[in-house]
Amino acid sequence: MKVILGCNRIAKTEWIKQRQTYKKESKNILRQTHNAKHPKRAQNAKKAQKHLKILTNRLIRELRRLLSDELQEKYKEQLEIFDKILTQERNTKDKIYSPHKLHTTCIAKG
Repeated sequence: MKVILGCNRIAKTEWIKQRQTYKKESKNILRQTHNAKHPKRAQNAKKAQKHLKILTNRLIRELRRLLSDELQEKYKEQLEIFDKILTQERNTKDKIYSPHKLHTTCIAKG
């Protein structure tokens, strides 16, 4: 969700017209991902997570296509962070837990 908001913020500050911002749709999809452990909601939650990831990838691709070369250099670091967030998996080292505070780490118990 934060990646979608970040992409929309970049587009708004640079006056880029997006096809769709996915603001309302992403809120609804995010709501569907909650309580994924419940047997009756597990399948729908998994579909919703996948759909949310597809939407964020779509927004990042659109931003990269519409940004000029100098603007891509300006937002290069931020776009790389968004890519890293989308590609990380459960066993990935150096995960990003929050896009605005990159130094945040997980402290494992046990």
